[in-house]
Parts: sequence; structure tokens; C-alpha cells
Amino acid sequence: SEDMDWGHAARKRSRGECVVNLECTLEELYTGTQKRFTIKRQVNGPNGMMEKDETITVDVVRGWKDGTRLTYQKLGHEVAGQGPESAADLVVVIKEAKHRWFEREKDNLIFQVPSISLRSALVGFKAKIPGIDGVELEVAFDDCTEAGSSRVVRNKGMINSRTGARGDVIVKIQKVTFPKHLTEKQKTLIKQAFSTTSS
Repeated sequence: SEDMDWGHAARKRSRGECVVNLECTLEELYTGTQKRFTIKRQVNGPNGMMEKDETITVDVVRGWKDGTRLTYQKLGHEVAGQGPESAADLVVVIKEAKHRWFEREKDNLIFQVPSISLRSALVGFKAKIPGIDGVELEVAFDDCTEAGSSRVVRNKGMINSRTGARGDVIVKIQKVTFPKHLTEKQKTLIKQAFSTTSS
């Protein structure tokens, strides 16, 4: 288990709540997982207020989104001079960790390709990307591809926690890189390839 330090977690007492953030990776939110952590509660003891360790177990459901809130009644701090009934509720907020290559939009996953060559943009290419489920995806760009173009791989995104259906993976091309220099032969071949007159 890991320690959740109240000093490094979001805290509030309005509406009787103490709030902590629980970071989860996209993979953990895809598969579901169990996370255990310990908080230090302020409780009433025989000689005044004291700290008490409380271990919290969270069963993270596959498909949960950033901002999902879980409420554990009476597991927050107690009010000085009052009993356990004065304890605030503990609210655990799921926070999605930044991923190495995916951005999440609801149940869809966005994969940004930083740049492709002009050749690839003109004649097409195939991109292999890692899937969130561990299965590699192959995406074909068969037509001329402009910066900003995208391809959709159906049903390979995140799980929806309510329906069990999967979102899509959307592969986006950010930039087409032009060559800095062409030889005379290359220029001639390109002119021939794009000639508007028939021979």
C-alpha cells in the first residue's frame, strides 16, 4: 500500500468532506485494478486530537474516467472534542495520469504522429502503434495524406464502464516534412509524375 499524505492531497471541509486524489494510469483504467493506500486521519483520543492510520482499498472499475468520485462515509477527519459521528466523509477522486502516447477523449484514444515524410504523404504508408490492451495496431494511410488527416481504428479504445463497449483509436498526423533539397533527377521525375499532358 502507499501513503496518502493529507498535506499533498486536495483537502476541504465544506459539506463535511475530505478529498484525496488517486492517480491511475490509462492501462489501470482500461483493465481495472485494486489500489490500496493509507491516510492519516485526525481523530479524538484520550488526550486530545491524534493521528490514526486508515487503510483504504479502492476497486478501480475498468472504464472509469478522470474525475470519478468515490465517497467513504465517516472516514475523514473528526471535529476536535467530538466523537466518531463528527468525522467528515472521505472522497477519493480518480485522476488519470498523463500517458506516453495516448490522449483520452471519453472512450476514444488519440494517437498523434508527430510527422511523416513527403514521400509517405504522397504514396501512402502503414503505421504500427501499441494498443492499450497490449495488442499492436496497424493503420494504413493509402491515399494522399495532409497534415491534420486522421484514421480511425474501431473498437480498440477504452472500455465504457456502463456498457462494456470499446471506443475507437484515432491516429492523427500532425505534420508533413518536406525535403530540404531535391536533385535535378528527382525534380524531373516529379515533373513527369505530375504532368498534366499525356505523352
